[in-house]
Amino acid sequence: MLEKPGMGRKSTNDSVLARAVISLDADFAEFIPDFKSLSTEARKETIRASGRAVHEKLKAKFGDVWMITLSGNGLHIHIKLREPVDCTDQATYKEFYRLLMERIEAALDGAIKFDRNCSNTGRVFRLPLSTNWKDPSQPIPSEPLHFNPDAYSDMAVEPLWAQ
Repeated sequence: MLEKPGMGRKSTNDSVLARAVISLDADFAEFIPDFKSLSTEARKETIRASGRAVHEKLKAKFGDVWMITLSGNGLHIHIKLREPVDCTDQATYKEFYRLLMERIEAALDGAIKFDRNCSNTGRVFRLPLSTNWKDPSQPIPSEPLHFNPDAYSDMAVEPLWAQ
């Protein structure tokens, strides 16, 4: 992430000039009925199984992805690009991000729905093995489900650059 000078510790979408990693957030409670009523272990296994299926589908469609993380209540998918995406025009970037989410949701046959309001990698990127405390009564450790340091997913975004 390339940030504007002078922004200090503030990391908002409008402080970012370019992104080489684009992060997508899927909160399973938003699209799986009764997800919150599952035990912590059942939630984690649901997310793990989904993560494996997501990885295989994305790999077949676009090539390998950089990282998929169990975020606590869903998945974070991190797409690494060879060429950073320009973010200086927020309206253009938001439209690019929306189209990317729709493209990946379609590649996954609609099995996953991404959070439209969560595009800030600095906010989405949860360190593997940290703990999600959204629900203090059920803290859930995040965990890496897939990591390939050499993977670039340019094929997922190339058609969108032309738009």
